[in-house]
Amino acid sequence: MRQKIDRSKCRTICVVVFLVAAPMINPPTAHGFMQKAVDKLLGDRNCIRCDLRGANLSGKNLRQTDLMGAYLIGANLSGSNLAGANLRGAWLTSANLKRANLHGADLRGARLVGADMAGANLRKTDLRDARLAGANLTGARLNGAKFLGATLHSAKFNKVLGLMQKQIEQACGNAETIVPPGIVIPKCPENIR
Repeated sequence: MRQKIDRSKCRTICVVVFLVAAPMINPPTAHGFMQKAVDKLLGDRNCIRCDLRGANLSGKNLRQTDLMGAYLIGANLSGSNLAGANLRGAWLTSANLKRANLHGADLRGARLVGADMAGANLRKTDLRDARLAGANLTGARLNGAKFLGATLHSAKFNKVLGLMQKQIEQACGNAETIVPPGIVIPKCPENIR
């Protein structure tokens, strides 16, 4: 009899733990909430620390918007106009920024790990202290972009335009970081990833 009670309690505890932990491991998609955030962004031109994970903002005019600290993980921003936008500290992990216009945008401290920025306009973009591990910058325009303190592990700078040695002298990467001929990327200390 005691074993049945213990098993019953164990099952109850397991179910409660599962119901509490499951949303944390794989949070449900809140399309209504996300649409409100998208509407706020498009209407007010700001959405500080908004949750826009996976949002489709492709081709949108987001010029001069304030997205500081926003969660844009996996968002589609391809072809969007983010010129002069405040994306300081934004989470853009695995975001699609192909052919996006980020001219003069503030991306200081942004997390662009695995982001696809192929063909993007990054002229005069501030990427200081940004994390670009595994980012694809193939064909991006980088004239005047600032990379001071940026982490560029395994980033791809194939066929980029306007990248000068002095822009990445105080950034760091690893042996898998691809840079144009004549450009040398300093190696990151072991404790920086």
